[in-house]
Amino acid sequence: MDARVLRTGMRGTGPHMTAGQELMPTIAYFYGIAIRMFFIDHPPPHFFAAYSGHEANVSIETGEVIEAHLPANAAHLVKQWALAHRGELEDNWRRARAGMSLAKIVGLDDD
Repeated sequence: MDARVLRTGMRGTGPHMTAGQELMPTIAYFYGIAIRMFFIDHPPPHFFAAYSGHEANVSIETGEVIEAHLPANAAHLVKQWALAHRGELEDNWRRARAGMSLAKIVGLDDD
């Protein structure tokens, strides 16, 4: 297995998940912003961004905050990152919906 793939999932649920796995793993981290994705989550395709006590639900398609709030600078960085990594986010979304392991995605400070 690729070292960049996280062993994650919901506890005891699904064919690819084992006990002790995370419910919402961090798939990227940059400039103090944590990017996470739930397993078997509801549409539309999205991820969660957390920064300095703020959390938001972000559209994979547009990179826009669709629920909650992030400070303007963090929201701008998340959108820039999401648009640059849209294909990888879409792949992780499909994997998460299937209960499979998610891949790490490089942050803006690692590009």
